[in-house]
Amino acid sequence: MTDLSQPFESLLLLQEEDLHKDQLRHRIEHHPTMALIKALHEQSVGIDRSTVQIRLEHAEYSNRQQLIEREVVDIDRRIGEIDDRLRNDASGSFRDQTAMSNEMNALVTRKRLLEDEELELMESLEPLDLQLESVRSDQADLHDRALVLQREMASEQEQLKVELAGVLAKRDVLASQVVPSLLAEYEKLRSHLGGIGAARLVHGICSGCNLALSATEIGRLGKAEPTAIVHCEQCGRILIP
Repeated sequence: MTDLSQPFESLLLLQEEDLHKDQLRHRIEHHPTMALIKALHEQSVGIDRSTVQIRLEHAEYSNRQQLIEREVVDIDRRIGEIDDRLRNDASGSFRDQTAMSNEMNALVTRKRLLEDEELELMESLEPLDLQLESVRSDQADLHDRALVLQREMASEQEQLKVELAGVLAKRDVLASQVVPSLLAEYEKLRSHLGGIGAARLVHGICSGCNLALSATEIGRLGKAEPTAIVHCEQCGRILIP
């Protein structure tokens, strides 16, 4: 046992501030809002995954519609060319006029079929557009909610950091009041005993591990010098009567 030049009360107060410090750091680093933000992110990812097929189907219809539109433009241009030739004397022989007329009729038929197909595509695209718009709206809502939570969390974390700074300052003062050798032992115990290196002995029970000491040990502690460092026989923490 080692003699000390001052009482152990500062050590207990230091322990309280250390617990407070650990709690604040945990609240800052593991703020409950983080779980809510993570849940929103996972929901957003889930929505993206569920809409992949919608986007693929929409792209397929859109690409086909664009091809149809280009083909219709080509058909209109060709019909215009044929019509101009039929209206001019340069249209050629009767045989040529018949061939051009047949080609024009075929082009008109082809255009009608394409326009019918395009109408069907537009009808197919309409519900997909609505679904994608709904997805964008849902994603925007999730994004806005996440931003609000992030701002609220950042504000609360800043307040906790201010409180933590006060606790650290108070801790430094208390640590300076503890004998260096006792402080070193306390820090070592704290590091592997869940943050509690010193505990008060209350009615024969260690408040660190909440286990009762044997009658023999309590009798031994009762005979110890007031300035002696004693430990819990159960957990090894520094005991303070």
